[in-house]
Amino acid sequence: MKDRLLSVHEVDALIEAESLEYEIEKVSIKEALGRVLHSPILADRPFPPFDRAMMDGVAVNREAEEFSFKKRGMVAAGQPEFRSLQLRECVEIMTGAVVPKGATHVVPYEEIEINEKEETVIVHRERVWGARYIHEEGADLKKADVLLSEGLRLNERQLAIAASVGATTLEVRQKPRVALLTTGDEVIPPASIPEPHQIRRSHDTLVRGILEGRHLAIVSHEHCLDKKAALHQALQSAVQKSDVVVICGGASKGKYDAVSEVLSELGVCLFHGVLQRPGKPLGLWKLPSGLLCWALPGNPLSVLHAVERHLIPFLSRSAGEVISRRFRVSFECEQELAAPHLTRFMPVRLTEEMKAQLVESNNSGDDTTVGQADGFLEIPSGVTSVNPDQQFDFYSYGSIHAS
Repeated sequence: MKDRLLSVHEVDALIEAESLEYEIEKVSIKEALGRVLHSPILADRPFPPFDRAMMDGVAVNREAEEFSFKKRGMVAAGQPEFRSLQLRECVEIMTGAVVPKGATHVVPYEEIEINEKEETVIVHRERVWGARYIHEEGADLKKADVLLSEGLRLNERQLAIAASVGATTLEVRQKPRVALLTTGDEVIPPASIPEPHQIRRSHDTLVRGILEGRHLAIVSHEHCLDKKAALHQALQSAVQKSDVVVICGGASKGKYDAVSEVLSELGVCLFHGVLQRPGKPLGLWKLPSGLLCWALPGNPLSVLHAVERHLIPFLSRSAGEVISRRFRVSFECEQELAAPHLTRFMPVRLTEEMKAQLVESNNSGDDTTVGQADGFLEIPSGVTSVNPDQQFDFYSYGSIHAS
């Protein structure tokens, strides 16, 4: 299998056959942002927990068939429940307050007149009694209803829901440890001044930013030269302190590309070479311990799309994350496409009408134009041209999400 290029669908099937084992841990709600929920969060009482006033006004018992009521006091949000109302009685009430027993309606201030001297309230006779303005206890949720399901990657809104039911300690999946190895004799640290033959290192900034920024993993990094012995030593160290290894660069067939040779000495090649652009030299190896080593091509766009299209779905699925439906987008206008024998990952920006505009790049080493893109469309092999009536899977670079 490693001797031929595989289709993206074949690679998807091979990756889906593998997974990581995630331990479970308990964390404070303050530390749970972006973590995958292991145990569902249940309502600890009905929602709302009492009959709640939806307007400022007076609570009355409509069964009295009266328009004049004796005012017996006032109740605000946060105060204990007022005593039961009798016929022809009312109480001033504020939005969010507990509606007293015996009250059938909350009448807004705009529909009443209050005589403070006589402590009476007159309801306008044209008042329509259809609207009760009472949010009844349990109307939204019953006790023990599921609020947040297992597998959610928790966002701020969901954490607020957890807080509303007192779930301040949550069971979540542990983040995997990713050992990131970058390679290249020509690569220097970002703060260094390059010679004409050198380039500044950026892959570790990209991969760490994606994985840690989206709370997918804890990333450690080491750079090694394009020497077989150096790579072998770095890999031996990486496998001791990680759950998965990701190597950027050295995955092609060049004379100085030692990654595939070293990995094949240490484990079994599941695949090496994919019919996709960018990122054709992508590969995956499995060590005897079961640890997976991803080999990513060294060009910036290849790294980006290999992480977004293959590595992130693998990590998310392994964590038990419930993946939201991917949304589909069409191009703004017709255009011809090259390389129909490949699956193509095409950077695009989205218009206000959610149409895709192609962001042109010179090649997979051009990492400057992708900063203008919102994500990429996956164009299947065999497609030679596109038009506004065709839709394709859209992968966000993290700034846009389907609703």
